[in-house]
Amino acid sequence: MIHWVSSSRLCDRKKDGGLGFQDLEAFNDAMLAKQVWRLVQEDGSLVHKVLKARYFPHSDILSSRLGHKPSFTWRSL
Repeated sequence: MIHWVSSSRLCDRKKDGGLGFQDLEAFNDAMLAKQVWRLVQEDGSLVHKVLKARYFPHSDILSSRLGHKPSFTWRSL
């Protein structure tokens, strides 16, 4: 039998009766920020070269705009 609980309950600390999962939205934001940091630091990588050619050919990633028809990946970053 499955016992359904709310997502807020899943994120509660274990000592408070929850399952101790992290805040998934904050975790996702942190992982996306890590990817941007890698793009800033590793400007010779293939991913950086592809994104630069498509989305910020005349600037850097931190001062770039969303652009025309951005991919899901670019919108997320």
